[in-house]
Order: sequence, then structure tokens, then C-alpha cells
Amino acid sequence: MTETAQITQVVDGVHFVSTALANWVVLTDGDDVALVDCGYPVHLPLVRASVRAAVGHDAPVGTLLVTHAHADHIGPAARLVAEDGTQVRCSPTELAGVRREEKYQVDIGDIARHPRLSVLRWTARAVRAGGLRDVAVAAATVLDGPEVIAGHRVEPLDIPGHTPGHLAYWLPQVRVLVTGDALVTGHPLLPDRGPQMLHPMFHQDLDRATKSLERFVGLDARWVLPGHGDLLCVGPDAPQITTAQMSPEVLSPSAPVPPLSISSLDEAVRQAGS
Repeated sequence: MTETAQITQVVDGVHFVSTALANWVVLTDGDDVALVDCGYPVHLPLVRASVRAAVGHDAPVGTLLVTHAHADHIGPAARLVAEDGTQVRCSPTELAGVRREEKYQVDIGDIARHPRLSVLRWTARAVRAGGLRDVAVAAATVLDGPEVIAGHRVEPLDIPGHTPGHLAYWLPQVRVLVTGDALVTGHPLLPDRGPQMLHPMFHQDLDRATKSLERFVGLDARWVLPGHGDLLCVGPDAPQITTAQMSPEVLSPSAPVPPLSISSLDEAVRQAGS
């Protein structure tokens, strides 16, 4: 299964990588590299290519920050640990999920209750991407407060509900908010683009996930980087962004494109949770 991606430099040292099935973020400071999430197991070659595109050459991944323990967000994490010695960090509540001592993820029973063609097509593609593989990361450890990672101050935000220990990551110095699956802008099972929640079947506790969105209110974010869908610019005069198409072997020339934009994150969050 060959996947392609788009890679966008959001600000210095922050690259957003989007694919049809999942997104991740590359943080860099020289050759110091960190990721926020890493897609499905099949995405490992694209993860390597995205690091190469961000840094300019191959480089090991020092840290993987996990939003949550679903297979489309930690798929190749164990491989990164084995090959790079990557430190995998998550919330204390999500640690058992990352280690696969517990599992909170949509299953065949959930899917059977929504027998639409779009659901079946998404399911088939997710399975081919490695969605049913064992993605346990026994070496995962806890991130329980702000740290400087790959040159960026990173503040973990507790956003439970999608999973019990879901985190978002706030980078205040560059006004970037990485939302994981708490707030997305698109998904194969969603009809529209724009800030919203995933289909209810994906949330371990929908009411809690909805209430957790309040944690984003008041953040002075300029850029929102979701776990699924397009990146989002907040505020007036959205600048053009430079995006390149990418395969594991080929990086196309970058081209300017207008970003998806909204005027107010607070209002978008309230609408998403309504």
C-alpha cells in the first residue's frame, strides 16, 4: 500500500504532514527532531521522508509526543524506538493504552452498527494501513508538564474523552496548537471541511470529549494542526502557506496555497461542541 502526503512548513521548525488517513507534526531545531504522532504502521516510510524534508537530510527521531494511543497515531512508534532509540511520551492516563495494557479504539462491533458504504470503505483502507496490528510501545514514558522539545516549549493539555488520556499540545512561542483527534477539520467519514468533532463512534466518552473542547477556549492560537483534515489558520489576513507533495522517495517542488481559515477559535470550538 503506497501512501502519499503533503508537507507544509507552518512556522520555523514546525512542519505539518497530512495524509488521507492521518496527520502528524515534525518539530525541528537543527538536527534535533521530534514528532507529534506518526500515523499508521504503513506510514513509516513517509515519516522518514517528512523528517528528511524538514531537516534536509536523514535524521533520527529523538522524541515522539503522543496525543493518544490509537493505531493511526502510534502505528510505527515501536519501530522508531527500535531503530532510533526514540523516547515515546504520553499522558499518565494514556500510558496503559500506548503499552496496550488497555485498549480504547473503535472495533468491528462499532463499525457494524454503521453499515454505510463510506464506513466500509474507510474500514478496509484502515485495515490495509495496519489498523489491526499490534502497535504496543512497551518503552513509553510519561510527559506530565511543559518541556522544551526540539527547541520548542511544548505544553501538554489534558483533553480526555476521545480516549481517557488524550493530550493536545500547545506551543505558545509560535502560537501553534496540535489538537490530535479532539478537534479535526476533516475525515473520510465527515461530509464537510472545517473545525468539528469526529464521528461519535470514535469517542470513548462523547460527553467528556465535547466538554474537553472548552480547554481550547482562550488560547491565542494562530495555527491549529489537527489529527485529521487540513491545517487551520485563525484570525484575519491568513497568509499563503507553502506545501509540497511527498512520497517516500520523491519530494515535489513547493507551491503556495491559501490555508483553511477561521476568524475565531473560541467560536469554532463552541460550534464544534454544540
